[in-house]
Amino acid sequence: DASRFQTAVLSAAKNLEAKKEWINELNVFPVPDGDTGTNMTMTIMAAAREVVAIAEPSMGSIAKALSSGSLRGARGNSGVILSAFQRLYKGDRRRGYDHSDRPCQRLHKSCGDGL
Repeated sequence: DASRFQTAVLSAAKNLEAKKEWINELNVFPVPDGDTGTNMTMTIMAAAREVVAIAEPSMGSIAKALSSGSLRGARGNSGVILSAFQRLYKGDRRRGYDHSDRPCQRLHKSCGDGL
């Protein structure tokens, strides 16, 4: 249900933030700039702020908040890539992914289709 999805999104954002430095240390290719975890955290936290602001969440409103918040908050290449995954929850009518009550199934189908 939407409330559990909202809680899961916020939990995922907090967990990513907690592992930010560990992810930064993994970043060695193509340049060891050490900011991948920071950029991903900034991106997901922007999305989480939009998700937490939803007074009466629905699967569609959470998917839209994830998509728009992560895109606007995207930092660096890793943030842009993360925001592309978040956009999959929202769906793409042109590809038949317009089931606003089933964002996780859409993400699964999109990944199976090779994005």
